[in-house]
Amino acid sequence: MSRIVSLASMATVAMLAGCTAQGDAPPATTPAPAAADACGAAKVTSYIGTQRTDEVIAKIKSASGAQALRVVGPNDAMTMDFREDRLTITTDESGRIKTLRCV
Repeated sequence: MSRIVSLASMATVAMLAGCTAQGDAPPATTPAPAAADACGAAKVTSYIGTQRTDEVIAKIKSASGAQALRVVGPNDAMTMDFREDRLTITTDESGRIKTLRCV
């Protein structure tokens, strides 16, 4: 009887071993790390706290060198796609710039 229990235990351990993560590889859905500042956000951090206007947005786009730009308010919908060359500007309820990020 103990031999049957022993075999059953080994079989259970072998099956559970197949359920564990193998290696340190990230899941396939994790985006590859991008350049930290591919959109030029670091160049325009001085605009944080500034009131959003068309003129300010144009200056930010020019100074950052970003290929694409989007402005998102506190209640705006935003796609979750990642683009390292896109500068995303988030604003607060009063229209002041809160963050400048490459996403």
